[in-house]
Amino acid sequence: MHSVVAAILPPTLTKLDLGSKHSHNTGDHSFNFVIHPVYQEIKKLEQLRFLRLDYLYTERTIHICNGFPKYLETVTTCGFFTDEDLKLLVDTCKHLKYLNISRSEKVTDASIEHILQINNLLGLYVVDTRISRDGITQIIKGLSAMQGNESCSQNLQKFGCSFPTENHFNMLIQHFPNINELWLENCDGNDLIPITKLQKLVSLHLGMVDNSGVFCHQALPILGERLVLLKLTKCYDFDLVQIGVSCKTLKCLHLTESGSTEDFPSNEVPCFSPDTQYPGFLTIECLQIELEYDPDMTESVLKQCLNVKKLNITLHEPEEFYILECQPLKEVEEIIWSPSAWIDMTFANQLLDSAQKLHIVIGLSFEEGPNYYRGVKFYDYI
Repeated sequence: MHSVVAAILPPTLTKLDLGSKHSHNTGDHSFNFVIHPVYQEIKKLEQLRFLRLDYLYTERTIHICNGFPKYLETVTTCGFFTDEDLKLLVDTCKHLKYLNISRSEKVTDASIEHILQINNLLGLYVVDTRISRDGITQIIKGLSAMQGNESCSQNLQKFGCSFPTENHFNMLIQHFPNINELWLENCDGNDLIPITKLQKLVSLHLGMVDNSGVFCHQALPILGERLVLLKLTKCYDFDLVQIGVSCKTLKCLHLTESGSTEDFPSNEVPCFSPDTQYPGFLTIECLQIELEYDPDMTESVLKQCLNVKKLNITLHEPEEFYILECQPLKEVEEIIWSPSAWIDMTFANQLLDSAQKLHIVIGLSFEEGPNYYRGVKFYDYI
């Protein structure tokens, strides 16, 4: 097995991306089914500069690697990094620029000293780790203390953490004016208002934000002048209509359990006017939408996003499939469907008649029939 893996991973490899195809850098993770021997070969890839891993599909607790290539610059892992892994990574790799160890619950405050040994850091994400609020303060202070270095922390461009406070945001604004991407979870919308002072912020991921409606109405009108990517996860009282009113440059919008849920019905948040086209949605080319308990809101958002090219959609019940049949999908080139489902020729024809530029569909396939139909490839995840 190791010889087969070694043949697949040439020693000259510079980029190894084992993450899901539809993921952006922050937040979107899927299980992967990469076999364990692959991880054991990683340290032998001496030219490797970029490494991205998703959740391991395994019931075993393992170390992802028994070593790392020393020239790594970008490392993104999900769910299985430990304090020991991080120490080994930092001790080995002296050229690290971007580090994302989010969702790794075995990373604790003990890793702070290792993080602060990275001299050329341009991006750091420690979302959903065991690093405490005080630990986040230590990290920000530690990085800001490095400003005497020619690779000073003012170069930090991307940052993400859980349970940030208004004090953390003020420190970020003071010391890291070049930040263009934030991923923030478990915070209060009132505390988020200061991030409007980050003049270069173009990418924002918010997760589990209390009082997100406050942020939406006070901060989004300012940030909407420059945001290119907006991701909302479990922001239940977020006014989605405000996106269309405030955003002028948005290219990518991700909505996951935001706007309404089973416990927070859509009649408690503002609704779209059926006869109004909100301009903020017309610039969106990448749309990921997972509003499990609100198919009506899903339909409303789709009707607003007339220029989407890449659509990642979650529809749990077969009776909800009609949403795609009747939508104007004239610009859609790729659809990623979750959860995976079998379809018949009737639905396929209706979909392809609506989306005539479509060339690939992931997550929908025929129980019996072709992988290609009318020039479009249909296939399941596995």
